[in-house]
Amino acid sequence: MRQRDRVAASGGRQRGSIPILAFSFVIVVLILSFAIDAGYAFMQRRNLQRTADMAALAGAQTLPGCANATSFTSVVNANVTANMGSNVSGLTVSALCGVWTSPLPTATVPGTFVAYTQGNAASAAAGNAVQVSLSMTIPSFFQLVGTRTIAATATARKAPAVVSFKVDSGLLALSTSNSVLSSILTPLGVNVQAYVASGQQLVGATVTPSGLLQALGISVAGDVTVASLTGLATIQNLTVGKLLTATQTALATQGAAVSASITALNGVVSALANSSALNLPVNLFGSATSPGVLANIDMAGVSDANALTANVNVMDLISAAIIGGSGVNAISIPSLSILGNLVTANASIISPPQIGIGGKGASATTAQVRINLQVNTQANGLLGGVLNIAGTSLKLPLTVELARSTATVTDLQCGATPSATLQVTSGLVNLCVGQDASGNPINTGSGSCTTILTNRTPIATLLGAITVNGKVNASLVTSTTPAPTNTFTGPFPQTWGPVGSTVDLSQIVGALLGGLMIDVGTQPPANSPGANVGNVTSSLLGVVPNPAFSISTVNNYLNSAAQNLQATLNGLSSTLSSVLTLNVGSIGSSLNTTITGLVNTVGGLVGGLLGTVSDLFCDAQGNPAQCRASYLNNNNIISTSNLTPVLTSVLYTLLNPLLTPISNLINTALNALGVSIGTTTVTVNSINCQNGLVQLVN
Repeated sequence: MRQRDRVAASGGRQRGSIPILAFSFVIVVLILSFAIDAGYAFMQRRNLQRTADMAALAGAQTLPGCANATSFTSVVNANVTANMGSNVSGLTVSALCGVWTSPLPTATVPGTFVAYTQGNAASAAAGNAVQVSLSMTIPSFFQLVGTRTIAATATARKAPAVVSFKVDSGLLALSTSNSVLSSILTPLGVNVQAYVASGQQLVGATVTPSGLLQALGISVAGDVTVASLTGLATIQNLTVGKLLTATQTALATQGAAVSASITALNGVVSALANSSALNLPVNLFGSATSPGVLANIDMAGVSDANALTANVNVMDLISAAIIGGSGVNAISIPSLSILGNLVTANASIISPPQIGIGGKGASATTAQVRINLQVNTQANGLLGGVLNIAGTSLKLPLTVELARSTATVTDLQCGATPSATLQVTSGLVNLCVGQDASGNPINTGSGSCTTILTNRTPIATLLGAITVNGKVNASLVTSTTPAPTNTFTGPFPQTWGPVGSTVDLSQIVGALLGGLMIDVGTQPPANSPGANVGNVTSSLLGVVPNPAFSISTVNNYLNSAAQNLQATLNGLSSTLSSVLTLNVGSIGSSLNTTITGLVNTVGGLVGGLLGTVSDLFCDAQGNPAQCRASYLNNNNIISTSNLTPVLTSVLYTLLNPLLTPISNLINTALNALGVSIGTTTVTVNSINCQNGLVQLVN
C-alpha cells in the first residue's frame, strides 16, 4: 500500500506540471511577440525618418526662396514616393518652407525654424530651409494591439553663402609708397621692395581657412567650431613663419593652375627669410573680445564649417598677420616740416586690420591707429610782440586716435548673379590732451585716450611765472547718417571706397581751445616763488628782462588778444555742436555762460587797463618799467580776481599761431603714415554659394 500510494502521489505531480509549462510557454511567446512588434515599429520609424531626411534634403535643393519655380512640395512628394512606393496606406506628408536660424555658439538651445507666411513675398524670398513631417499608421505585427502611428520630422537648409572681405584704411595697401608697411617691415629686416613686388603678383590668389588648418595638421570635421580650434596648441603657438609654410602647402594643393602664384609666394617667403617677422605671433581667429586676423567668424550667421571654406586673399592674410604681430611697436614718423620742425611724432597700431568671413551679419574692422604728437617750443623766433621776451613757452602732448571703422554684411544672395551688400560705419577721431593717473601724458594702453588721459597736464609756461594746466577729451564724429551701403556683384575682387566723412580738422582746434580755456588752472612752476600779480605785471612790462615795453604796447597787445579771443569764443559754440564730447566734465553744458563771462571780463579789462597812466610820466622816471609795474600793482588794475581772464588772453595769443596749423600738422602725420582719416575702403574677395550644398540641421 505504501508503495502504491507513493506511485500515485508521484503520478499526480507529473500531471500538474503540464499546465505550468504551457502557461510559461505562452508568456514567453507573448514577450517575444511584443518585442518583435516593437522592433518592427522601430524599424518602420527608422525607415520613415530616413525617408523624411532624404525628402528634406531634396526639397532644400530647390532653395533659396520658397517661391522658387521648382516647387519644393512636389520635389518632397516625389522623393517620398520614390523611397516608400506609391501604395503606402496611412501615410501623410507635410512639407513646409521657411527660415532656419542657427543657434549662437554659446547657446544651449537648438536653432529655430519658422515657416514662411503664404503671400508674403519678403518671407518667401528669405526661405533657406525645408521641413518635412511624415506620419504613418502601421498595424501590430501580431495584431495584438491594433494599429499605431509613427512619425518623423527632418529639417534641411541650403548651405548659406559665405562672403570674404577686408576693411582697410590704408595699412594693407601693397605698395612701396605705403610708409606704414615700410615702417613695419624694415625694422624687422624685411626686403620691402622684394616683398611688395612678389605680393603684387599674388593678386587674386586665395586659400581657405580649412585648407590652412589641414596644412597645419588639424583635421576639420563637419561639426568643428572656432572655439575648439582656438584651444589647440598649434593655433595658440602659430607664428608668421608657420602660417607662411601652411599657406604654401594649401596653395600647392590647388594644382598646376596656381603655379605662378606659388612662385610669387615663394618670393614673399624669400623676402621674409632673414627677418624676425617669421617669429611674430599670429592670432588667427578673432573673437568679440580679442582681435584676430580672421574676424569673429563664429558670430557670422553661418556654421563655422561653412565659414572655413571661404576664400581669403593670400597677401591680405600675410600682411594682416605681420601688422597684428608687430602692432605693439611704435612707427616712427619723420620730422614734420611745419612749425619750424618743432614737432616729434610717432604712431602705433592698437589693433590689427581684420579679414571678414561669413554670411549676413558678419563684420570686420580696420586697424585702430594712435598718433602721438609732441609740440615743444620756446617762444623766441616763433612768436612776436611781448611774448618774445616774456618767458613764454609751450609743451603740448597731443594724442589723436583713429578709431576702428566697421563693415557689416547686411544682405547676401545667391542666384544667377551672387551679390553681397555691406554697410560701413566709420569710426570716431579721438582727441586728447592730459595725463593718466600715474602722470604719463602718453597713452600706451589699448583703451581709448578719452578714458585714460583724464587728468590735467602742464601745457604752457606764461610770462615766466605761470604754469597752465589743461586737458581735452573729445571725439569728432566722422560717420554719416544713414551709414553708406554698397552691393558687390563681381567680378571679384571688387573694391569700394574710400567711404565715410572726411573729418573737418578745424573742429580739432575748436575742441582743443574749448577744453583748455574752460579747464585751465594756474599754479607756480617748481622754481617760481608763486603765481601772483607781481610776477605777471613784471613780466608783461619787461622788468625782467628789461627793454621796458611801453604801457601802450602792452595795452595794444592785450586788447588785440582779447579781440581775437572773443572772435574765437563766439564761434566756439557752433563748432562744438558738431563735436561729440566723451568727457562731459571738460566741455560741459555751461560752455556758453563761461564764454560770455570770460569775454565780458577781458573786454572790460582792456578798455581801461592802462589808459590812465602816461608813458611820458614813467619814461621820466629812473626805472620806467618799475614805474609801470608799481602803477599796475598799487592800483589793483591787474588783481587776483581778474588774473585768470588776462592770462587766458595771453594763453590764446600763445596757442593761436601754434594751433591754427594743427590741421596741416595732423594731415602731415597721416600722409607720412599713408592712412586716411575718417574714411574706409572695403574689398570683397569672393562669394561662395556652396555649389548647391544642402545639410540637415534638425
